[in-house]
Amino acid sequence: MNTRPALLLLALFSTSAQADERWKISMRTLENSLQNLLVETSSAKRFAAAVDKETYQKEISRFVTTTAEILDRKDSSGDKDPSIGLIGTLFKEEAQHLKWASQGKNKEYARHLVLSLQQYCVACHTRSPGGIEFSSRSGAEKLDGLEPTEKAAYLVSTRQFDLALKELQTQIASPKLVTEDLDQWERASRLALSVSIRVKNDPKATANLLKEMLGNPNLPDYLKAQIESWNQSIVGWNPTAMPKTEKSLNSEANKLINEAKKKQEYSMDPSAQVYLLRASALLHEQLQKYPKGKLSTSALYQLGLAYETLESVGLYELKDYYYLLCMREAPHSTLGRSCYRQYERGVYEGYTGSGGTHIPTELVARLKELRELTSPEKKSGPSKPNL
Repeated sequence: MNTRPALLLLALFSTSAQADERWKISMRTLENSLQNLLVETSSAKRFAAAVDKETYQKEISRFVTTTAEILDRKDSSGDKDPSIGLIGTLFKEEAQHLKWASQGKNKEYARHLVLSLQQYCVACHTRSPGGIEFSSRSGAEKLDGLEPTEKAAYLVSTRQFDLALKELQTQIASPKLVTEDLDQWERASRLALSVSIRVKNDPKATANLLKEMLGNPNLPDYLKAQIESWNQSIVGWNPTAMPKTEKSLNSEANKLINEAKKKQEYSMDPSAQVYLLRASALLHEQLQKYPKGKLSTSALYQLGLAYETLESVGLYELKDYYYLLCMREAPHSTLGRSCYRQYERGVYEGYTGSGGTHIPTELVARLKELRELTSPEKKSGPSKPNL
């Protein structure tokens, strides 16, 4: 009897299990390091006193090294969504930038970088349903000095979603928070919706969140109107009724994005946010299941469109990276050209102000390269006969 195939399968399974275990250990190390860094950020004064100490600098080095090890290893999480690579690259660059900034004179800027690091974890862990979830290892009690929204973001970044929602619901129900810090109340509301829609995939939980928001007695009228609009965006939402084929996921996401466009009076209008959260969750799920499918480039383009408005629950750079990846994956195509136009528009808007338009020379050259990449291929005429 030839036992080689069975032994080979056993070896592959063992290697996969070992890789998975190494991944979990590295992620726990990163989580512990992030927590240690965040503890000292509760105030500018406390951070300035801690950041120059050898122990804190060693913690920053550990964080940077662990981040690089995770992203450079091939035995990663197994998630096929290209967003992992995009977010991971940005996260690695930000971590390295923190190491440089922490040794400079602007301590408040370095503190801001520490606080912003967990947003990369939030953006990654709230893309769509799936993945592990922890319910009994908070660790957040060490972070009581942080703003409540920052503390909730830590819970989300470490996949403690139920604990995060509990923390966020307390903030959503607070009349005092609306009066004293409306921006923080809105951030709490957006993060809670991102968890209930994209992670939990739960229409009932989302409806309850919206009801709690509307129940806050100090809510301004314009926000009430916005939340009423969000309520309309969950009518008919039934996650269990839809088949999970590549075509059905892409088609439903496209339909939701079109509904979002109808709601929006301007490009960043948050009234479409719930539709776009639902659409982006479907697109991320599509790319996880069908990373090289026939509609994968379409998903990249649609994610770029969604993140034009969802910057507040993701990372502002993401939309550009989706457009760039779309162009590389679909050169000389109609879809690639659409991605180029969206990217080009963002560049011009970003570098235009009261003093005029001033696009860096390097970026002008890049636009030219991308324009050529996405333009229709020139058909060569018939070759001249040799005379």
